[in-house]
Amino acid sequence: MVKSVFDAWVRQGIAAETGATEAMLDAIESAHGIVLPRSFRALWMLADGTMASDLHGLIFMQASDLIQPLYATRNGAEVDLMFADWRLGTAMVLHLSPTDKGVTAVDNKRQPISPSFEAFVESYASGDPFA
Repeated sequence: MVKSVFDAWVRQGIAAETGATEAMLDAIESAHGIVLPRSFRALWMLADGTMASDLHGLIFMQASDLIQPLYATRNGAEVDLMFADWRLGTAMVLHLSPTDKGVTAVDNKRQPISPSFEAFVESYASGDPFA
């Protein structure tokens, strides 16, 4: 499924030229005390985020950004990791506690998008990441 997302990015001309390294993804986990879903790691290893907004208005962050404290909000054992920006103002976060608990859009309120990152990837690959 992640290959379909990557292929969509390539068709749109927005895929980062290289993927993140395992060491970089390990550093994200270490910095925030989380375990990234396998599909998240696989997608970022294909392309380290996107270089521009996609057809849905999403910009996916680079792994080097995700290491920084600014991109993670901790509430006890729960962590929201901002992995994308929607329409330059709404954070798309992966909710981890400590396992994958889904994707949520956060601006002045929280809106659940999908029950897991894998489900988000499937929706994105089918053409509607907000389905």
